[in-house]
Amino acid sequence: MKKIGVVELRFFNKNRDYLWPIPYIELDTNTAMEQNPGYGN
Repeated sequence: MKKIGVVELRFFNKNRDYLWPIPYIELDTNTAMEQNPGYGN
């Protein structure tokens, strides 16, 4: 019998998780864009 374990717990962060991070190449190509809140540049 295989044992199943929890690898990672994830929680929804309402202040961040409605938007996805913008890929770096998009930000680099268009300097007028800013990263979505909650994600570092």
